[in-house]
Amino acid sequence: MNNLSRVRTAKYMYIFFSVCICIYGGLLLFQHEPSVQRVASGIGLLLTLYGCSKIWGYFSRDLYRLAFQHGMATGIFAVAVGIFVVLIKTISAEKLCIILGLTIVMDALTRIEMSLDAKAFGISGWWLIFVTGIVSGTLGFLLIPRPFLFGSGMFSVTGAALLTEGILNIITAALTIHMPTKQHPEDAVRSENSPWGI
Repeated sequence: MNNLSRVRTAKYMYIFFSVCICIYGGLLLFQHEPSVQRVASGIGLLLTLYGCSKIWGYFSRDLYRLAFQHGMATGIFAVAVGIFVVLIKTISAEKLCIILGLTIVMDALTRIEMSLDAKAFGISGWWLIFVTGIVSGTLGFLLIPRPFLFGSGMFSVTGAALLTEGILNIITAALTIHMPTKQHPEDAVRSENSPWGI
């Protein structure tokens, strides 16, 4: 598989699993009292697949190296958390909220940092990543103090957090993952004297 194919596969995998996260989050918004174990299994599976797409993206060597600059670390973390959530059959709602909240907050913070790099890089839509990252991080943070959420409200916040996390990643992929081309060869882009240089 050549570099162009790897980057294209990484981008579409990343978008696909981000869309899946959006859909799952949207479904949770309309479920009043879903099974905690069923929700945990779904979240764990999505986190595992999403983490794998980030690890793949890290090795794809896309043109700007922005979307996956922390892909190895955050991808491994997401896979580990996902497997843990799936394997723990008796996980409580409180622990699930804390784990998911911390995962979303960490991911949102890396996206906020990356958006500032994108601004310096000249990507005009950097502010979309920045704003969505703040919203996603805030909702993720709200999942951590579980005692302040009651009944179905917990799953509504969980759904909203997953929905915004998915949207954040779709925006990130659309704006920052670019394929190497003959007009923008990787060596030229990374050259100090290049008009496309960093």
